[in-house]
Amino acid sequence: MFDDVFDARTADRLVAEHVRGRRDRGLAVFGLFCAAVWWERNAAGGADVLSGYEAAVVG
Repeated sequence: MFDDVFDARTADRLVAEHVRGRRDRGLAVFGLFCAAVWWERNAAGGADVLSGYEAAVVG
């Protein structure tokens, strides 16, 4: 999903910054999660688009 709709590098950076406490990206991370869940339930026909997703290490 991220490759088709979102820039994966940007999504990874937002998640990593939030998880590490560098910046408060909670709203952005929540928005990405909501979009992914919507996509999974409505556009991907029930495919598990979030399985195995891990934020990349951002230097």
